[in-house]
Amino acid sequence: MEQNLTEKLNDIRTNWLKIKEADPDLKEGYAKEHAYRLNTGNVTREEIEAFEKKYDFQFPEEYREYILQVSNGGASPGKSMYPYADSLAPLSQNGQNYAEQNPGHYKQAFPLPDEDVIRYLTHKIHYPTYEIPDISIPADAGGYLFLAEAGDGAYYIMPLNGECAGEVWRMRPGTRTPENGSPEPCLYICPLLKWNEEQLNIPGFADWIAIAQKHWFNPHKALSQRLGAVKTSWHRLRVQDPEEKVFGAFMHHYDVSGSISKETLEAFERQHKVQLPLEYRQYLLEVANGGAGPFYGMYALENCLLPLDTPEKDYLQRHPEHLSKPFPVTKEQVQAYDNGSIRDIELSKEAGGYLFISEYGSGTFIIMPLNGPFTGSLWYMQKQQGQKLTYVIKDDEGNVTGSGSFGDGAEDPTYFCSPILIKPGDEIRHYPFLDYVEWFQANWFGRAYAAPDEETSAGQDSPALADHEGYYPLAAGNSWAYTYYGSPMSVEITEKKSSGEYLVKNGFLGSYLVKKEGHVYLSDMYEAGNMQPILNDQARAGDTWSIKYHANGYDNIMEMRVKEHLPSMTVAGNTYPDVLLLEGEAKMIINGSPMNLNQVTRFYYAKGVGLIQSNTSTGINTELVKAELV
Repeated sequence: MEQNLTEKLNDIRTNWLKIKEADPDLKEGYAKEHAYRLNTGNVTREEIEAFEKKYDFQFPEEYREYILQVSNGGASPGKSMYPYADSLAPLSQNGQNYAEQNPGHYKQAFPLPDEDVIRYLTHKIHYPTYEIPDISIPADAGGYLFLAEAGDGAYYIMPLNGECAGEVWRMRPGTRTPENGSPEPCLYICPLLKWNEEQLNIPGFADWIAIAQKHWFNPHKALSQRLGAVKTSWHRLRVQDPEEKVFGAFMHHYDVSGSISKETLEAFERQHKVQLPLEYRQYLLEVANGGAGPFYGMYALENCLLPLDTPEKDYLQRHPEHLSKPFPVTKEQVQAYDNGSIRDIELSKEAGGYLFISEYGSGTFIIMPLNGPFTGSLWYMQKQQGQKLTYVIKDDEGNVTGSGSFGDGAEDPTYFCSPILIKPGDEIRHYPFLDYVEWFQANWFGRAYAAPDEETSAGQDSPALADHEGYYPLAAGNSWAYTYYGSPMSVEITEKKSSGEYLVKNGFLGSYLVKKEGHVYLSDMYEAGNMQPILNDQARAGDTWSIKYHANGYDNIMEMRVKEHLPSMTVAGNTYPDVLLLEGEAKMIINGSPMNLNQVTRFYYAKGVGLIQSNTSTGINTELVKAELV
């Protein structure tokens, strides 16, 4: 049952007293500024009404009742809360009372167009973890009061009229430059946000304080805010995909219904002599223990080694030391992987110090090291021999009821692993757990999941594509800057070999060779030393060919088809003419027969430029930002 205002304010007052008792040294937040002071009974209802009448406006009810029942100034989520009579103090100068000199400030219309608020919240709903620019309003705006300083030159304010009346916003002074104008002072404002399971709200005055009190002693306040946004986003994605058409959704069902208890988590850590990385640990506590996640969803903590299990699901019981073992990969190996000296990093099956986050599919998984220099980062891991293809069975509620494997059951002596890297400039950074989840959510409904175009009509003639500059410019020194999952990734042709092959350094795939024979481009990017056709300058719409390679212990086929020839295409704000769209469908050979992996990739090549975009049904989205061609 929802609390009435009096009950809510009584709880807030009680919580201030409890917090003060628990923080006698005033160490939390801005406690030294306000000392949890409650100024109760120093104002009457008649005095407030006289103030409102004098300035011809009304305080929002929650604020007015807080002043009367809890405190007029004092304790606050920021620095000391301003008493209502000094609620314009930050605007006063030289000892002058701003309200006296500007009596119309309180009743002035708060200048925030509804469309600006709707646009801001819409962006936040769809991209809850992204930084969105604040809204600017005129420097001489009115219709609000100051609640408290927020630090770093910012303030908490409360609009007094319009659709935002009674809400709490953050404000800071700044400058803006209107179109075709000169810089001018302004105020930048943004709403405080309340992530509440399936919805996003802007908290009112009382909720603003109650939420702050709830997290008063939380040492991870900022992290909790991010996790709240992530959880809300999973709910939103579930509503937007009711038929679970997005890759992997049929396995995890967008489930975030069950988090783990702190007691259970701590018992697990004690039993396995491990300290889980902070972001992952708080995710288990505040969002969910398994369920919704990238690809086929996240493993619950108790199933964090499920891909290593026998059908008895006992690997963790038989190897309790696995999680506490040192993760054996070195910085030198990562450097060698990054510079192309090695294509993958081998990991012995006896190695430990990691757990599984999710299954990518086709024998590939996302893992997370638990110790060493790569703690908390995410890596790809795939079987080397791969003679067995593991599977997991879940019931209608998403609970794991069984697992097993196809194939001859041969043991894999080693696994291949590779770090998921962010490369801003020349710096190498590893992808942290929560960043990865946030980027994945943001790309959930990207173009990778758009319905395929209609197939070219059977028997319809397709004009040959023109052949002049080529769709993959090959020259030593050519480089391309992409965004991969929203993060920078570079591709560069470093040298031309005497055999006519070009060495390509790719920020994700490592190094591989490309060469051109006539109008056909060949590359060993799928399997080292195995040159396969990847592109044809004179292909026609409807043309097909196959890329055959060996990976994960299986023979694989990428069935390629030329979908269409686009007159132009805009990517990342740049428009490219003459674009060739290819589509590749991945298949694995099982017992001599091709098995469809339900993984389709679209490649967009612009003539004279190269690859400008690629999308896959597993959610990977790569976009060209800049090409530098010699």
